[in-house]
Amino acid sequence: MMVTLPLRAPERWAEELVRGRAAWIRHHSGRVEDQLRRLAARPGLGDGRMLHLCGVAHQIVVEMVEPLTGRRARGRVVHEPAERLILVQLAPGDERPLGWVLERWLRGEARRVIEERTAAFAPRLGVRPQRVTVRDQRSRWGSASRRGTLSFNWRLVLAPPHVLDYVVIHELAHLADYSHSAAFWRSVRALAPEADEARRWLRSHGSELRAALD
Repeated sequence: MMVTLPLRAPERWAEELVRGRAAWIRHHSGRVEDQLRRLAARPGLGDGRMLHLCGVAHQIVVEMVEPLTGRRARGRVVHEPAERLILVQLAPGDERPLGWVLERWLRGEARRVIEERTAAFAPRLGVRPQRVTVRDQRSRWGSASRRGTLSFNWRLVLAPPHVLDYVVIHELAHLADYSHSAAFWRSVRALAPEADEARRWLRSHGSELRAALD
């Protein structure tokens, strides 16, 4: 744990801060330890590994398939929602890592879902984003620029739908109010009544989303 103090502040301030926040520190340290234990218990990325898609656990199945005559050897991903399977079909000679193939497919799924949800919620908030992007954001789930660009973390497609919806609504609401005022939160909760639960879910499971393909 690191404590940051103003320049020339006495060291006792750090001790007092730690003592005053001891319960909070214990709580959050325990949560981080739980997340690390869950991550350590997972098998490596490969055939049989479980991967969540829209909050539903799917099993990864890796298959080797022959490319069509005259076609370049390329892998592809097939989603079988009824069986809760994600089929990764790799062709001989395709040397791309499994994680790369999966991430490319997941980014496409994230873009499709996020664009659909953005189009559904924007009119209800009376806003119109100029652009929607899906990116590899390591520390943020979403952002909104004053030029009307919304950016989202592709890993949101792994989370339950109400969590993704909350982030989409949150960023759309910023197009009308760039603060986190009481009025801002009222507009968010009007469309995302589970906003507080979604925020807690992201705090508890964020590290798992970020390490989903590790």
